[in-house]
Amino acid sequence: MLAPADNSLENLTKLNWFVTTIFKVYTRRRGESQEVGSLSPLQPAELKRLLQETYPRSL
Repeated sequence: MLAPADNSLENLTKLNWFVTTIFKVYTRRRGESQEVGSLSPLQPAELKRLLQETYPRSL
C-alpha cells in the first residue's frame, strides 16, 4: 500500500474510522444471526442507526 502524498493523517484516520465502523456493524449483525443462521441484507435505516453509535478514533 502506498503512503498518502500529503503527509497528514487525515486520510488514515478516515480509513481507520471506516474499518472500525464496518467491523462493529458486522460483528453485531453476526451475533444477531447466530440464532437465524444467515445475515439478511443491511437496510439503510439500520446502517444509519449503527453509524450514529460509532465514533471515529482520535489521534
